[in-house]
Amino acid sequence: MVRKIAKGKKKGEAGSQSERHRKSARKSGKGKRKKKGKRRDGGGADSSLPESSPQSQAQVVLDETQASAGKVSLDIIAEITEYEASRVRMPTVPTRLALSRQISRFQLPMDIKTLETLSPQDYLMKYCIVCKRRQVHYKKSFDKFDKDRDGILSFQEMEKALIDVYFNTITSRDVRRVTELLLADESTRFTHKLFIPLCALSERLLYTMFEPEDREDNEYREKPTVEEADVWGLNWKFQGCEISDDVKRLISVL
Repeated sequence: MVRKIAKGKKKGEAGSQSERHRKSARKSGKGKRKKKGKRRDGGGADSSLPESSPQSQAQVVLDETQASAGKVSLDIIAEITEYEASRVRMPTVPTRLALSRQISRFQLPMDIKTLETLSPQDYLMKYCIVCKRRQVHYKKSFDKFDKDRDGILSFQEMEKALIDVYFNTITSRDVRRVTELLLADESTRFTHKLFIPLCALSERLLYTMFEPEDREDNEYREKPTVEEADVWGLNWKFQGCEISDDVKRLISVL
């Protein structure tokens, strides 16, 4: 009987010991798992994701794509730079300005007697209206040859600037035909207020020289309707007025 009780005690002690071992093993396993989790958390913002998850794989693909795209863009830039350096620069071919009678309008004052006190240059600066787009084009040539930036061109500088307006397709002789109407000579100083209407006058005169009369684009050939009404019946309008012959000649050729 005593032996049975002793055996029972030994079995109970063995069972309790084995149960303790199992509990301690479970605890140690949990600790290991926690440590592993900590290592994973310390690996970066995306380390919480398993390496085999779709999110982590997508991130890897995105990083590789960005790296390869940067390399490709640099290669493309290098190729373009090399191509531009190897290109043969062709000389610029001068082309004539597309002439038009619509870019400017020449007016007459309500009181014709006002013209009695005006010179051809005064008339041009006061009664010539030029469209904004042409003004910008003319002013570029003016500024190009105004070397000292004083806002004044000499006769020689004016001649070069006017030829530049037409991309070097007119000659000094063509310039003289225009300046003769204004009584301009070597002593004349040209501001942009005189140069811009001078260019408009030259375009009006050169149109009849360069443009054929049978052009179909009437939009460029016809004068503004208001101007046609102003210059209608000039001889009748000039009666009783002491207007200089130079002003009359200028207005008549318009």
